[in-house]
Amino acid sequence: MISLRLPPIGLQLESWPAHTYEAWDALQHEARQLRQSAVAGPPTPIETEELRRLLRHTEIDTVIGLMSSRRYARALVGLWCETDGDCCDSISPTLLTALHKAHPFPSPLLTQLLEAVYFDRFDELDELGLIEEDISAHEHDCVELAGPSIRARLAGILATAWGNSGYRDETTIEVLTAEDSPRRVASDIRARDLAPATALATWDIDAYDGGRFVRLVRQYLFLERLRALKIGADDDVLVEIRQPEVRDAPHVRGQTLGHAALAILIDRADTYPGSVWRDVVLDIASDPRMTASASHQRWWSVLGDHRRDKVIGWLAAAELSVFLEVLTHFAQQDSDDTMRRLLPPRKQFLEGLLQLGVVRRSRLFLGDEVRLYVSRHTPATRTWDWARLDDDKRRALLYLDCGDFHLIEGSHNTKLWLYLAHPGEAITDPRRHSFMYRALTRALADRFQLAWQSKAAAGETSTGFRDVVHKGLWQGSALEFLADAGIRVDPQAVLNASDYQDLRQKRGLPVVRARRAA
Repeated sequence: MISLRLPPIGLQLESWPAHTYEAWDALQHEARQLRQSAVAGPPTPIETEELRRLLRHTEIDTVIGLMSSRRYARALVGLWCETDGDCCDSISPTLLTALHKAHPFPSPLLTQLLEAVYFDRFDELDELGLIEEDISAHEHDCVELAGPSIRARLAGILATAWGNSGYRDETTIEVLTAEDSPRRVASDIRARDLAPATALATWDIDAYDGGRFVRLVRQYLFLERLRALKIGADDDVLVEIRQPEVRDAPHVRGQTLGHAALAILIDRADTYPGSVWRDVVLDIASDPRMTASASHQRWWSVLGDHRRDKVIGWLAAAELSVFLEVLTHFAQQDSDDTMRRLLPPRKQFLEGLLQLGVVRRSRLFLGDEVRLYVSRHTPATRTWDWARLDDDKRRALLYLDCGDFHLIEGSHNTKLWLYLAHPGEAITDPRRHSFMYRALTRALADRFQLAWQSKAAAGETSTGFRDVVHKGLWQGSALEFLADAGIRVDPQAVLNASDYQDLRQKRGLPVVRARRAA
């Protein structure tokens, strides 16, 4: 019987010197370089050119007959690896199935070539269709036309090859062959807080850096930075996404990286996030209210109506802030006690509507002097869908679409104009930028009322608008008009505590009339 002599307790084992690890790292790097060069080079020139000729003439049956040869199999996959070859898109379900049938356990070199196709092209493979113009006699034995995508089929072949060779463990295989594999790899990298270069080597995909798979991994890491931002916060990543080469980079499902980034920013902000995120969105996609612009088709048609409407709501909040800033400025500049006294209740009323979530969109109408002040003194210095008041350079008007009703508020003794329907398409037409003050107040109301009376049904109020003078408890008049039309606006949201108590005690809270069924 052989006894095993163990080293005495306390014996100090010398650690490997640093140059040992360096040498090992060098060997690993050399192995990866050899693998990459083996994958990139043409494996068998004679067979490659023969297959190129057959594929050009769509002689698919002949190509399938050659798949039993390892040299022809490697040559075929080598053609698929070419980035600019005329046969790189010849990959098809038919040929993949024939290849796998002939080589159910691919050799290491063939597996490396298949890896190169998979990692270098990844989602681009889903865009490829069948190259065969005629369905071959072998096709019914090889593949059904309806089935997994080319990428998914290739992933299945690689899963089998990796599993049989023991080259990758089951968990790694499951992640790398998943449909959302780049996103999952990126999530792992971020969760473990790895440097990208180190992470790619850990996953053993660093040889394919520059291909679609790794590009997608890097893109998902970039998008994770956006998801990690505090809502409304500034960061270098917001500067990066503005760069054309970043925002226009192809992402997934026909979207660019810019589309994905904007979707994250918009979806995360349930309320107005402030000027930083707003400006990122507008710098890339432009004003969503400009429906006739080329940017609208390029960006907002892809992002969807719900995101467009959300950003329009952001602009309403921003434009309301500009409008209130204008009121404050003129009240101070003109030493107008009445304007200063009326500013807090008007601010409460308008911001209350915004907080209630009823404001859908807005538009500002600015005289030349107001426009100049805004460009110099407010954060919103960009050119949005702001219209011009040609006949009054010191006045500002604000239009708000509140869904069930609409309003126009203004500076300098302007009444509050309330409408029970859209007062006129012209005022929100992005192609029209010039207006007269009367055309947005009295003349607009007169035209609206004529149209309202001709369309009003029995049981509806005979007056479709109300002009409210800012005197006394003017908010009560506005709320009563809306309540009579069956529209409830929470008085506590649009009145300060003192005015709310006055309304309750002096006039009573408005009773909302039952709305007539449609």
